[in-house]
Amino acid sequence: MLLIVLAVALAAMLLQPLQLAMVRVLEGGFPRWLGSGLAGKVQLRRKRRLEKKIQDEIDEVVRLNKPADADRRNTSIQKAGAMSARLHSCFPIPDYLVRGTALGNALAAMEDSAGAAYGLDAVVTWPRLYPVLGDKVRAVVDDLRDGLDAAARLAVTGALTAVAAVMLLVWHSGLLTLLALAPLVVATLSYLGAVQAAIAYSTAMHVAFDLHRFDLLRALRLAAPADQANENANNAALGNFLRQGVPVPFRYVDSGSA
Repeated sequence: MLLIVLAVALAAMLLQPLQLAMVRVLEGGFPRWLGSGLAGKVQLRRKRRLEKKIQDEIDEVVRLNKPADADRRNTSIQKAGAMSARLHSCFPIPDYLVRGTALGNALAAMEDSAGAAYGLDAVVTWPRLYPVLGDKVRAVVDDLRDGLDAAARLAVTGALTAVAAVMLLVWHSGLLTLLALAPLVVATLSYLGAVQAAIAYSTAMHVAFDLHRFDLLRALRLAAPADQANENANNAALGNFLRQGVPVPFRYVDSGSA
């Protein structure tokens, strides 16, 4: 048991340079068939079931329109709201973005929705937004990202250690082979922790866009928008410029007046 614990800890340290690759594997980005094959279809069915439950609660709210049904109606409203929040945090809205794992869908939901209310594409905007974050927001974002990475790394190393333990023990150790369940349990709990960490990280990213998107404009020396419609249009044009280099007639401001 001690050797298994030491093996998990050592593997976690040695595999740290492969952190990004391990997260990609856990989110269903590799192998490619994981996201588009059976696993992806299973996740899409989970999303459909959750959407149906939300719609059922909404239908119940519509049906309970009498004063005597006020308490039940409020309960259904709360249930629909809670499940809707879960849907938006655990799954991307477009079906074509659904991935083959729960972790992949939580991260895809974050990439799809963070900054979207302001016309910003999180994938291309985040590398520019991160350097201008305030110290408090950056500390929260970094802490949650570190927690996500650590949980993902421990999940992968726990799974690899479980496989190695089975291969080493199965031929000669009999019931001691069950010791391989220990790192497997660690891997499962770590993966579940990684999913929750991804949801918390998504919330922090949304907050970063809410509070610091105008800091990004000032850093780029771009004029502040006149209203929400103007902001969404300008941000969409900025996304096209950052993503594909599409020329856009931006209005610049002097650094002293930004």
